[in-house]
Amino acid sequence: MPKKITALLLAAVMLFSFSGCEFFDRLYDMHLKGEQKESSSLPEEESLPELTEADPNWPVTVCNTEIAAMPQKVAAASPALVEYISDLGLLSRLCAACDFCAFSKEAEALPSVGSPSLPDFDSIKSAEPEYILTLAEYDEASLIKLQQMNITVLVFSSPKTFDELRALYKELALFFLGAEEGAAAGEAFVQKYNAALDETAYSGEKSTALFLRGMDNIVITGDSLGGEILSRCFVNAAGEASGFEYPADDFSDLKPDIIFVGGTVRLKDLENSDLYRKKSAVKNDRVFLADLDALNIASLRALSVAKDMMATAYEDYSGGTKLEVAYPSIYQ
Repeated sequence: MPKKITALLLAAVMLFSFSGCEFFDRLYDMHLKGEQKESSSLPEEESLPELTEADPNWPVTVCNTEIAAMPQKVAAASPALVEYISDLGLLSRLCAACDFCAFSKEAEALPSVGSPSLPDFDSIKSAEPEYILTLAEYDEASLIKLQQMNITVLVFSSPKTFDELRALYKELALFFLGAEEGAAAGEAFVQKYNAALDETAYSGEKSTALFLRGMDNIVITGDSLGGEILSRCFVNAAGEASGFEYPADDFSDLKPDIIFVGGTVRLKDLENSDLYRKKSAVKNDRVFLADLDALNIASLRALSVAKDMMATAYEDYSGGTKLEVAYPSIYQ
């Protein structure tokens, strides 16, 4: 074959080889682009929303009011209510309290928002509570003003029996802690309270006692929570009366072995009184100072006071600390 033809054939083969490689490369590129185009035309997989576990504690309904989430700023406008909250170990959850909350240094240190009968709106504005808890109702004008401040007022029922008191403790636990945690905490506290109440009793022969809240005939009668506590410890000389007042005409018939006084009453006052001076308890200085206001609240502190009273009256009782004689006396 002539050299010239051979060279031409070789060049053609090389050209074909180069063009073929380029052809297949282009074909491969087109194939890849087609796959990408096809895949891009597919709908994107939708991302499912994250499932959040429902909080078993909230919302909870207390006093016919739905509490959507854990309360952050709460004021209590009744001294007894502040003490019940303290019993539950929740006093630190209050941003403000009320007047006359002097049962502990922690309670006394809380800012006061006044009382339902005389609210301190400047202090309420400063404290900025979400809720105000109370045992007494505000008047309509005060309620409207509190509503304008975006404050929800919850009025709890003042307990008259131990069952009502237990229910109140449970309701307060629900308010602060929610449905599940509150129910558990409330039930645990009620069991603690019941055990303390069971311990507040005297099994021996009970002394007859008078519980004098104020001069004249203002006493703890049998128709109150305080009266029910004391009936476990003593024979209440005024137990048959009601309404914290003993009939003045029958007062001379009372012959208590021991008298417990509260507030500002002292032995000297009884020694100067025609109603008391001839009673043996006064003559024998068997008049002792006790926190009778606590008894009417029937809190854990009330049970402690009752134990101190029993330790004072009974030599064989060691469950409390003896109280001091309510001096001064006109004979000292």
